[in-house]
Formats: sequence, structure tokens, C-alpha cells
Amino acid sequence: MQMQVAADGKMELVSDKHLGFEEEGGAAEFPDLAKYQWKNQPKEKIDKEIRKFQGEVGEITKFKNLNQERCISAQSDKDATLTFIDCDDNSDQLLWRLRKDGSYESLAHPNYCARQQGQCDTTWAAGAQVRLGACPGFTTSSKGYGMILKMKQDQKCHLRTELRYSFGGPVHPSFQNNVYTTLGTTQWTDTANWGDTWERVESGAAGTPPPPTPPPTPPPLGSGTNYVAGKPHTLCEQGQAIDSQGSCEKAAAALDLGDVEILPHKTRPTGCNLKDGKVFFNALEGGKAKKTITPICVKQTS
Repeated sequence: MQMQVAADGKMELVSDKHLGFEEEGGAAEFPDLAKYQWKNQPKEKIDKEIRKFQGEVGEITKFKNLNQERCISAQSDKDATLTFIDCDDNSDQLLWRLRKDGSYESLAHPNYCARQQGQCDTTWAAGAQVRLGACPGFTTSSKGYGMILKMKQDQKCHLRTELRYSFGGPVHPSFQNNVYTTLGTTQWTDTANWGDTWERVESGAAGTPPPPTPPPTPPPLGSGTNYVAGKPHTLCEQGQAIDSQGSCEKAAAALDLGDVEILPHKTRPTGCNLKDGKVFFNALEGGKAKKTITPICVKQTS
């Protein structure tokens, strides 16, 4: 097969003759190279996909190679080469966290990123393997045909898996667990394939701290037999203030509000009160009404 680069930058197929490899069971089957559509995608489409694939700083995710149908993974030994593991595995070794510099670091080995060892593949050979090293590492990017994982350093090569043939075919069984890099890219065309197309897989890990758990919803503020919950920001307008801890405990039990905390406080309302679903008793005189605090009062009788 012969290729040439035209004046407009597009790659063109000059000859569809190519070499074959004799394998056990007969000659190898190659894709139909004549149907390749060597072309660049419009810049607008590329930019749209790049934005689509960008994550938020702190997110934690997995990345699945679409040829492998497995996810890229660090190993327990941070000095070992990266590998492919079933995406259902829930260990931190499969997880990658987005850094402020736009690249991803290993969650299992913080501050370590994917880095290629040696030179990028330029001859469709297996190319350089990848292990953890100094950050920055890979970023999400695109040429208009899907997500690629592109190094910020290391010749800006792409992460890939090794395929049986130069332009496609199944994953090579001898190298199926190895992560390599390439300068070539599937993104030249929607038919040729270099094994470098990826997608995110939900990790189940929180990339950013989860929102705080809201306080428990207070029980309905109904009336007990001899007690009533008043209105927030008042001082027992519907009844009389409770002036003892024992009476406050009886009121809390009658209104099904739980235990009572003793909380002397000069600026909180005096007496028996409810805040964020919890009852407290303040024996100090002169306390003021608060908009976040509901008084508990003795029910007035007519």
C-alpha cells in the first residue's frame, strides 16, 4: 500500500496493494483499504467534541478502550506498566482524577500520571509502552471521530491498544494487556482504526466532594396533650414559656421530638426550643427570639 499527502493536507490512497502475513490456518484477512475515507473533520465538529469530552477538575472516572472493551489501569506497583482490566473492577487502580492542568492522574497513586517509555509508534509497530511517571499525563481530545487520550508531553502521542493489523482488525492476542502510544490516529477516517478510541465509564466514585447531607426533616409540629410548638422567631406567643428542664423533656416527649440538650446561651431564646430538628433547654434569662428557632410552649387553655 502507498499513501501520499496532498497539497490540501489530506492523505490519499495511491495503491491498494499491501503485504499479507501468513498465519496458522491460512492467509491473513485485511480490511478493504480502498474504501478508506482519508479526510479531516470540520474544525467546528472537532471543537464541539473536545468540549463534549472535557471533564470538571476533581472528577474521577474510568476510560474504556473501544477495541478492547476493557479499561486502562495502573497496577499496585506504581513502577509497573499500565494494563487493561475489565471495567467492572472497582479498585482505585482503574480510576483517574482530573487535575487542574487538564490531565488525569492515577487515583491509586496520586500525583503520578501516564507517561510513555521511549519513542512513539511511527511505523505501525507496537510502539512505546506506558507507565506512571511525573505529571502532567494524558488529556481527553478529539479529531472529530470520538474521544482520544492525548499526552500533554511525550510527543503528544495517543494512548492505544495493539491491533492485529496496521489499519484495524481484532486486538493482537500477544499484546492484549499492554497499553501503547501512537502518532497515527483513527481520527483520520471513520473506517481505518489504530485502536486509540476511548469512552468514559462511570466509576461510582465521587469526583468532587458530595453535597453535605441535609439535616433531618423535623417532625410535624403538631400539638401534644399539654404542649404546642409555636412559630419561628417568636417567644411562646401561643402559650407560656417552659421554665424547667423536666417540663421541656415532657414537652419533647409529647410532641415526639426526641431527647433534650441542655444549652445555656445568652442570645438564644430562654426556655424550651427547637432548632434543626433538635430540642434544647436554655435556663438563662433574657434570650432573644431567632428566626431559625421555634419555641415549645405550654398550651393555653380557654
